[in-house]
Amino acid sequence: MSDVDPNLRDLLGERAAGVRVVAGLAERAIERDRSNRRRELGVAALAAGLVLAVAVPVGWASMGSGGNRPVPAGPTLSTRMPTSAPTSTPGQPTTPPRRSVTTSTTPTSIPTLRPTGAADAAQLAPATGAPTTATDAGYVADGVFHRGTTTIQLPQDLRTPSFVARLGDGLLVSGPQGWTVVRRDGRRGPVITASQQSPHVAADLQHVLLNDPGGTLIYADSTGKTLATLAPRSTDTGYYAAGLVGTTAYAARPDTGTSIAWDVATGRVTPVTGELSAVNAVTSTGIAYQKTDARPDGSNSCSALVDLASGRDLWRMCAPLRFLGFSDDGAYLIATGHVDGLSPWRFPSLVVIRASDGAIVLQGDPAKADPANGGVGAHLGGDERLTLQVGNGQSGTLQSCGLDGKCAVVGKAQQLPTDPATPGPYVVSTN
Repeated sequence: MSDVDPNLRDLLGERAAGVRVVAGLAERAIERDRSNRRRELGVAALAAGLVLAVAVPVGWASMGSGGNRPVPAGPTLSTRMPTSAPTSTPGQPTTPPRRSVTTSTTPTSIPTLRPTGAADAAQLAPATGAPTTATDAGYVADGVFHRGTTTIQLPQDLRTPSFVARLGDGLLVSGPQGWTVVRRDGRRGPVITASQQSPHVAADLQHVLLNDPGGTLIYADSTGKTLATLAPRSTDTGYYAAGLVGTTAYAARPDTGTSIAWDVATGRVTPVTGELSAVNAVTSTGIAYQKTDARPDGSNSCSALVDLASGRDLWRMCAPLRFLGFSDDGAYLIATGHVDGLSPWRFPSLVVIRASDGAIVLQGDPAKADPANGGVGAHLGGDERLTLQVGNGQSGTLQSCGLDGKCAVVGKAQQLPTDPATPGPYVVSTN
């Protein structure tokens, strides 16, 4: 058992609205670019070294009745004056088995986990045959968004998005021109930005955080109207959006080992250590990539679970894994072991990690992903059932799976696209 603060463990163990995370194809393109750049930097320190990148398109739940317990204390983050102010006054959002690991031999104040890749967690066991169950998760199939009794017909050129999320009473989807609003009646709304980096919808569904192609952060409402922006300094590499906690927007400064916390209401900007890829509003925690010396097998690529209020690292995991995001309640993280540039892979394309202690509880290959298409889209509901697409190389089905790995078919088998860069036949919503 790790020495993670028991208060945090209790807080993270409580169930909330559910879990969802998606790695879209556009995200993967950015991921490959980032990993390539990091490998170039790593060669100077170690020939053929690899530093893995992290990125995730997720929107997070607001603080609920179970989210008022204190997080562990730690050092206070330093602050600096804002580099720019909002362009307008923004709205106010509402605020299984344990895996064997070895620990670092270097003394540290936090657990450093080094999972071995051994198959000692529950294994994903996809089902076959006709549909036998339903799901509460949203998804797109044949150009139509489904969630419960709600259906939204997507415009013709948006029928095959690689990313979909609920926004207001409509949707935000990826499209040829960029991140596009689709209204409840299926009418096209505005394109917010052409950036390929995925957006993060707030828990109230009324606000969204994105960045434009130049790395400027955009805070918009559910109609697609920009409420505030934050441009990088001329010497910066730009910002990659990581998510929202109340009125605070978090974003990484790629290849710098740092991030920022931007209060969209006041314009105040606070530096944060580590490159945040996702944050969780219920627990006020984040997952942050930490720059380390490269190793050819990726085993020294480390990410930390961070208490955002104090800046304290709660645990660190060093392994050839790319973290994709949090559960709604912060109880789990989803990662992938299929990372561009790393061969052979030591982990499958789906890895579910318990946030309280970093234990891997489920793993498997739902899509048999390859290096150029190495993400996984999944939604884990309050009943702890994953909704995800499962592919066999020929066709794909939508399935609902427990954390014990047992699955049932939700959506019938449909032919997979011949172009591996084309998503489908099912695309699971991020919220």
